[in-house]
This record gives sequence, C-alpha cells and structure tokens, in this order.
Amino acid sequence: SEIPVFCYSDLLLKSVGVENAMLLSHLSIALRLLLLAGISLYFKGPEMMETRSSGMLFGFGILATQGLHGLSLVPYWSAGVERIFSIAPDDLKGAYLGLFSMSFFPLAFSMGSVVWSVIYERYGGATTYVAGTCLAAVSSLYIRSVLSLDVVKTNKSSNNDSMSSSSKSDSNREASAQC
Repeated sequence: SEIPVFCYSDLLLKSVGVENAMLLSHLSIALRLLLLAGISLYFKGPEMMETRSSGMLFGFGILATQGLHGLSLVPYWSAGVERIFSIAPDDLKGAYLGLFSMSFFPLAFSMGSVVWSVIYERYGGATTYVAGTCLAAVSSLYIRSVLSLDVVKTNKSSNNDSMSSSSKSDSNREASAQC
C-alpha cells in the first residue's frame, strides 16, 4: 500500500505541506490502530473464527486496515526527508538523512517491539491498539504544536528579512510575506 502513495508523495507534500503531511501520517496511524482494536475485540477468541464467513470477514478487515499503512508511513517519511533537505547544510545532508533513517527504523522499531510486546502479552491486542491510538493522537498534537511554532518563527524571520532588504523585487517580497 506504500507504493501508490510514494508515487504521489510529491503532490501530497506540495498540496498539504510538510507539517500537515506529518500530521496526516500520525492521524492515519491512529485510525489504523483504532480499527485494529475493533477487529481484535470483535474476533476475540477462537470460537469467533470457526465459521468460514468469520474467517473471511477477519481477513478482509485486516487487509482493509493494512491498506492504511501507506498513509501512515509515506507522508511521514517524505515530509521528514523534505524537512531534512530544507534545514541541513549541503555537506551534511547525507549524515542528517542517516540519523533520520536510524532513528526511524532500527531504533524505533526495536524499542517499539520490546515495549508493545510486553503490553500485548499482559493486556491483549485491543488494549495495545487503543494505547497506540492514544499515543499517536498525543504525538499528533505535540508534532503539530512544535511544527506550528517553527512555522511561526520562520514566518516572522521571513517578514523581517523582506522588510529590511530594499533590493528585493516586488514578487520576491510577496513570496516572503506569504511564507
């Protein structure tokens, strides 16, 4: 489900922006985990899977929910790479991307596997998915507030730069003021 979203990731970033793409990713994972919690609650116990129709319904539910994985992963990854390219010095872009990749894949996945497996073993799938939904919602709010502050700072510095420089053309001033 990632490939179609990757094909249109440039269009997504241009239409919603880096900050909103990260927010979309977190909200998508929250929805995905909430749906998985519902599936986990509905199909609790082996007796629910005895009939063929229940097994097919379970399979289709899981497939549909996993279809959201593209919207969970790709906007975050694309927006992260875009953000890194906008802030990293030219000679350090590779190092910044390496750190981003390292924090996203091996570090986050290994820590997540340990923490979430303990919660899953003690409290079950539904509780784990609901806890993940809550964490994704809280991180969405946090990311939105941090990125909003960053955008405000960028806008203020852009406006100050456009006011102090008299050699800019009118079109450049308008572009700086709109940022």
